[in-house]
Amino acid sequence: MGWTDEDRVPLCTAYLAVSGHPVPATGSSKEQLWGAVHDKWTDLMKKGLFRVKRNVSALEKQFKQIRKGVSTFMSPYLAVKKMQTTGNLSEEDIISGAVSRCCSLDIYEVIRNDRERFRRYTQSPLVSDTRRGRLFLS
Repeated sequence: MGWTDEDRVPLCTAYLAVSGHPVPATGSSKEQLWGAVHDKWTDLMKKGLFRVKRNVSALEKQFKQIRKGVSTFMSPYLAVKKMQTTGNLSEEDIISGAVSRCCSLDIYEVIRNDRERFRRYTQSPLVSDTRRGRLFLS
């Protein structure tokens, strides 16, 4: 079963609770840290709608994806936060601007990839099928 926000938010909460605690965070191995995160996440999920059981490696893998998304978002967020404006931006304004920048970066990436595919397509040698008068990519 896929991950939902109802699964991800308690995961982040559990990770922050465990990693912010000085004893489990610094004096333990990776396995012990993620074991503690798993225990905390399971406790948090019991309070809400417990959809599916997940093992430690599933939590770790999902958290890596969350962390990657946060890292990707931070650059546009900081750029918007640094912008000189005529008024004071609220946190909501900053986040909205960062989301807009992220979306435009995604669109730019799609356009760039489409241009590459188009360039490869137009530069590919064509092979003709004389029986039916059609052209095919080789």
